[in-house]
Formats: sequence, structure tokens, C-alpha cells
Amino acid sequence: MGQWQHTNLSGENSSLFGRKRPYEETRNMGRAQLGNRNSVGPRLSIRGELNHGWGKHRSKEVTDKLRASAKARWLDCEFVRKQMKARKTRPNQKELWLEEFILQLGLPYKYVGDGEFILGGKCPDYVNTNGQKKIIELFGNYWHRNENPQERKDIFSQYGFETLVIWESQLTHTNSLKELILSFHNSEHEKEELCQELTISED
Repeated sequence: MGQWQHTNLSGENSSLFGRKRPYEETRNMGRAQLGNRNSVGPRLSIRGELNHGWGKHRSKEVTDKLRASAKARWLDCEFVRKQMKARKTRPNQKELWLEEFILQLGLPYKYVGDGEFILGGKCPDYVNTNGQKKIIELFGNYWHRNENPQERKDIFSQYGFETLVIWESQLTHTNSLKELILSFHNSEHEKEELCQELTISED
């Protein structure tokens, strides 16, 4: 029996090399794959004329309602928590470094930026765990360059939380960073037990 030989059909060896499928053929192939979750083939595009909303323009009233509805969802703690979980949010290198730095200072703060703790539709980075309503936020120089830290502070202050915002560029100045965090932690602020919904465990 002769030895089986593999034939390479990629590139120029393929009968489809250099051939562009007609739009109708691509669309039909996509429709054939509808409902097949394990398929790696072409999928039906709902853009352009295939979209039932093609050519339609939303009125300002409808647009405002959709925007308000989306904003309301992000104020729902459970919705935000599910979104964070679905995105598999994990601490980045800077956040891990700051977490270790805070622990070395012996301060009771826990990283909750993975969606464990939601406040006012926002997910803070570190929350005090000994009863003080204090939050520490780490702002990246790039990702938060267009944000106003005061806006984040104002949101959390509505719930009685005091917030310290640390910029990524401040992490390299460890001495001043240490003084900044200690000063914030030791400052006078309301201390009370958090309600059950806001309780953060230290594990």
C-alpha cells in the first residue's frame, strides 16, 4: 500500500486562491451557520441592509430615552457587578503594586476593583475595611487623562465616603506617596459600620 501524502491546499494551491466570494454567496453561507455556536465559518452580518433598522433615524425623544435607560442600568449595583464579572476584570500591575504598598504600611484596605464593591454605579479600587468610609482610587495617566478626579469624589461623597485619588505618576515617588496615604488614612472622618450591602470582608 502506498504511503499517504498530505496535500497542502493553502495559498496558491487552493482552488479559491485569489477568488473573492460574491456577496450573495457569503450571505447564504452565513445564514446556513445560524444557530451553530460551534461553527467557525462565516456568520450572518446584521449590518447595512440586513439590519432591520437600516435607513431609520431615531427621534431625539427615543434617543434620550435610550440614553437614560442605559445610564439607569449602570446605577444598578448588580448590573455593574455582572458586567465586571463578564469582562473578567483583574487588577493590573500598577494596582497590584499599590495594593502591596498599602499592605506594607499596615493599613486596612482591600482591592475591590474587580466589581466586588459598587457605589453609585462606580467601582472603586480600594475600600477601607475597619469601618472608616474611605476609598482610594488609582488613576492611570492614559486611561483617566480626560477625567476630573473631583467628579469621582463627589459621587462617593454622596454615600458618605471620603476619597483619595492617586495618579499613576505618583507611584514612583514612594516617600511622598507614603505620606499622602498615611495622612489620608489618619484624617478625621466619620467612622461607622457599613450597611450589609456595602460590607467588605478582609479575606
